[in-house]
Amino acid sequence: RVWRMSRKSTASRTDAGERPFWLFTQDAQRLFQHAKDRVYLVHGVGEGDNPKLTLERVLEPNPKWTLLCDVLGEIQGHREELRGQGVARVGVTVVVCRDDRSASNAR
Repeated sequence: RVWRMSRKSTASRTDAGERPFWLFTQDAQRLFQHAKDRVYLVHGVGEGDNPKLTLERVLEPNPKWTLLCDVLGEIQGHREELRGQGVARVGVTVVVCRDDRSASNAR
């Protein structure tokens, strides 16, 4: 999001002939570096003054899906407890999604 916002800001200002000064500050550079560090791991292969660098994408898990998995795990544990107590019908769990894409990801 930050990258997209900065690109829009850069494009709109350069069209108008202005330069976005904040992109060249140390704080902006730190922001971009931290964003890159969250997404990429840099590996150095080789020895000496010229090691070959490779980038590995490391994406963080989506918190929404992590929480959904946690809740579904709790529900499953509760269902197993009920079955252990002799309850024959424990019900159905329904997950409602906003759109088809989210529903296909939830499956």
